Amino acid sequence: MLTAMCQRLFAITLCALTLVSMEVAGRADAAMSRAYVPFSILEDPTGKATIDDVSRDGAHAGFTTPDRAVPNLGLSQSAWWIRVEIEPPADAPALTYYLAASWALIDEATLYVAHGDGAFDVRTSGRFAPARERDVVYRHPVFRITPTPGQIQTYYLRLRGNGTMLLPLELFSPDGFEAKRRNENVVFGAFFGVLALMTVFGALAYAFLREPMFRSYTLMIAGFALWQATSEGLFGAYVWPGSTFLIDRALNLFGLLFGSSAMLFTRTYLETRNRLPALDRVLFPAGPIGALTILVWTLVAPGPPLVIGVVVITVFAAAWAVVVSVVSFRQGYRPANYYILAWFVGCIAAIAQALRAIGWVPSNLFSDFGLQTSVVFTFVTLSLGIVDRMVGMRSDLERNVEDIRRLEREDAAKRTFLATASHDLRQPLHAVGLLLGALRERMADRGSIDLVEKIQSATTEMADMFNALLDISRLDAGLVETRPATVALEPLLRRLGDEFSVQAKMKGLDFVLETNPSSVRSDPILLARILRNLLTNAMRYTDEGELRLTATASRQEVAVTVADSGHGIPAEARERIFQPFRRLSPETDTGEALGLGLAIVHRLANLLEHRVTLESTPGEGTAFTLHLARTADETPESPQNTRPPSTETRAQQRVLVIDDDPTVRTGMRAQLESWGYDVRTASSRDGALLSIAESEPDVVFADHQLGGGQAGIEVVAEIRRRLENEVPALIVSGDTSPEVAEAMRTHGLLLLTKPVQPSRLRMALDYANRQRR
Repeated sequence: MLTAMCQRLFAITLCALTLVSMEVAGRADAAMSRAYVPFSILEDPTGKATIDDVSRDGAHAGFTTPDRAVPNLGLSQSAWWIRVEIEPPADAPALTYYLAASWALIDEATLYVAHGDGAFDVRTSGRFAPARERDVVYRHPVFRITPTPGQIQTYYLRLRGNGTMLLPLELFSPDGFEAKRRNENVVFGAFFGVLALMTVFGALAYAFLREPMFRSYTLMIAGFALWQATSEGLFGAYVWPGSTFLIDRALNLFGLLFGSSAMLFTRTYLETRNRLPALDRVLFPAGPIGALTILVWTLVAPGPPLVIGVVVITVFAAAWAVVVSVVSFRQGYRPANYYILAWFVGCIAAIAQALRAIGWVPSNLFSDFGLQTSVVFTFVTLSLGIVDRMVGMRSDLERNVEDIRRLEREDAAKRTFLATASHDLRQPLHAVGLLLGALRERMADRGSIDLVEKIQSATTEMADMFNALLDISRLDAGLVETRPATVALEPLLRRLGDEFSVQAKMKGLDFVLETNPSSVRSDPILLARILRNLLTNAMRYTDEGELRLTATASRQEVAVTVADSGHGIPAEARERIFQPFRRLSPETDTGEALGLGLAIVHRLANLLEHRVTLESTPGEGTAFTLHLARTADETPESPQNTRPPSTETRAQQRVLVIDDDPTVRTGMRAQLESWGYDVRTASSRDGALLSIAESEPDVVFADHQLGGGQAGIEVVAEIRRRLENEVPALIVSGDTSPEVAEAMRTHGLLLLTKPVQPSRLRMALDYANRQRR
C-alpha cells in the first residue's frame, strides 16, 4: 500500500512539474515579440536552380503566394525557394532581427541577402549543416538579418528536406528570440527531465523485479525521448551536427525503437498472450516484420517512401493497440482503463500536431508543445496503470502464497496419513504373519499345515498389495527423495540372487545369476527396490523354466536384465503394463491383484533418470533391462547382507524383542521360541534396560517407533553403551521411506520392513549370527 501511494505521489508530482513549466513558458511567450512573415514560394523539382536563376528580372513571376500563413508542402524532395520582402518602419531603430524557418526537419537551408551591387551574402543552416557553419546554432534554421528602416529588403531562402516540409516563417526581435529560447529551455528541460526520471524508475524496477513489462516500458520512454529530441532538431544541432548519416537516419531508427517497444509494452501490460491469444497470434507477428522492413529501409534508402512506410506501420500498430485495449476493457481487465485513457490523450495530441504540420492549426504554445505535454500525461497515466497492475499482481501473489500454504498443509496431512498408515496398518499384518508362522511350527497334521500355509500365502499377498499401494501413494505425492551414490553392482545382485533363488527353488524354477564388478551411479535403496519388483513380477508370471538376473557392462553404461521364460507380453499391452491398476490378463494373474509392481518400477526409474527397455515374445518369456550410467570404481555404497544366509539356528540364543504392541511381542515370542531361541520381551526403553541387566542378549529386535516418542535406534544405541558391546541388532519398521533406510545404514543396523514373513525373519537371524562370529 505504501509503495503504491509513493508511486502515485511521484506521478502527480511529474504532472505538476509539467504544468508549472507550461505556465512559465506561457509567460515567456506572452512577452515574446514575433510575427509570421508573408512570402512567396517557388518549387525547383530538379534542385539545380541557382540564385541567379531565381533573382534575375522576370523570375519573380514564377513565385506564388501561399494561401495560408504556414503552408504544408507535404512529402517532397524538391528544392523550395522562398522570396521575402521586409520593410521596417522609417522611425524604427536599426536592429538585428532573427528570421526563423521553424521546422526542425529541414535538411538544407541557405539564405541569400542581396546587396545594392547585385551580389549576395550567403549564409547556411539546416540539419545537415555543421554547427560551425550555421548562421545561428539552433535546432531550427535561423538567420540574422539587419534590414534598413524605411527601405524594402529582399531575401531569398533556399530550403530542401527528405521528408514532410512545413514552412512557418517567423521574424523575431532580439528580445523575442531570447524569450523563445528561454521558453523552450523550460519546456524541454521539464519534458526530458520527466522522461529521464521515468526511464530510471523503469530501469530500476526491471533490475529488481525482472518483470518484462518494465523492460519494454523503459525502452518505450527512452525511445520516445530520443525520437522527440531528434525530431525537434536538438540532436542535429548539439549532439552530432557534423554527421549527415546519423542525422538522416536517427529519426526513423529512434521511432522504430519507440514503436517496437510500445507494442511489446502493450502485449505485456494487457497480457495479450494469455488473455487474447488468438488476436495476439494473428496480429503481433506483423510488428517484427514491419520493424525489420523499416530498419533495412532506413539504412539503405531513406526518403519520402520510407516516411510513408513508417506512417502505414504506425497506423497499423495504433489500430492493433486500440483493438486489444478495447477488448481487454470489455473483458473487465481493470488496467485497460488506464491504457485507453492514456491512448486517447496521446491521440488527441498527435492529431493536434498533425493539424499543425499541415497548417490547419496555427503555431502557438499549445500546438508547439502540446505533444510533449500530452506525452507526459500519457506516460504518467501508464505509470499509474502499472502501479494498479502491480497491486493486482501482488494480490494474486498473496492468493498464490495462500494456495501454496494450503497445499503444504494438505501435503503435511498426506505425509502424516501415509506415516500413520505405514505404521499402524502394517502392525496387525506383521503380528498375523508371526502368529501364523508360530502356529505352523506347532502343527503335525498335514491338512492343518496346508491350511495355515494357504492363510500365510493370502496374508503375504495382502501385505504385498498394501506395500505397493503405499509406495504408489508416496511416489504420486512426491515424497520419495533420491540420494545418488556410487553403487557396487556385484554385492547388490548377489544379495538379490540369494533372496530370490530360494523362492525360485520352492516354485520349481531354475535361477541364473551373472554379476558384474562394475560400479554405477544410482540410489542404492531405490535401485534394489526396482530390481526386486522386476524379479517378483517375473516369478509371479513364470510357471516353469528359469529366471535370469544378469549384468552386462559397456564403456558408458551397465545393463541389468531380469529375464523369465513365462507367459510373455503382447505388443499391444506393453505400454499399458506400466500403468497402475493394470494387469496383463486376469486369467493368468495368480498373484498381485492390483498390478502395481511395474508401475512402481516405471516411476522410480523416471525419478532416478534410468531407462527401462522391454523385450518379450508371447509364450516364450520377457526381459526387462535397466540401463544405468557407469562410474569409475570408487568406494561404493555396499548393500547390506552380502553373505549368503544360513538356514541353521543356534538353540538357546538369547533374543531381546522390544515392541510396544503386545500382539507383536506375543507373535515374535511364539515364532522365535518355536525355532529354539530364548526370548525376552520389553515394551519400552526402561523395560529393555532392565532385561539386559538380568541377561545379556545375543541379538536385539527393536521396533522403529516405540510408544512415548521413543525410537528403536536410540534404544539400541543405549543398550550397546550399557553392555559395551556392539550386539547385533535388527530394526523392524513400517516406514518404507529412503530416509529410514539411510538412517539404518548409517548406524550399522539391519532394517526389516513390516510385515515380516517368517522366512525373512529367519534369514535376518542367520545374518545376525554371522555378525557375532
